[in-house]
Amino acid sequence: MVILSLATNKKGELFLHSTEPSKNAEFSIFDLDGEGSGNPFDFGSDEWVPVEGIDEREYDADDNDSFWEAQQGILKECQEKGISLPDYVEIW
Repeated sequence: MVILSLATNKKGELFLHSTEPSKNAEFSIFDLDGEGSGNPFDFGSDEWVPVEGIDEREYDADDNDSFWEAQQGILKECQEKGISLPDYVEIW
């Protein structure tokens, strides 16, 4: 199992941070919609810090559905706690 959590960069932009290694780092960063390669360097050389008050979620790196369930859990918690999400983010 790996951990998915909510992170922010210095600009205050939100991302999904995974402990699943990418091809270039020991972790992965995804846009909030879960899209992208996971390569943190696709976002430049940003530094990411965890967002306090949002629970981490475990998921199985070999199961895409598990990732999406973790992503949706994080987004729903953001919505419940009044954290503003971009318009393109879908919560189902």
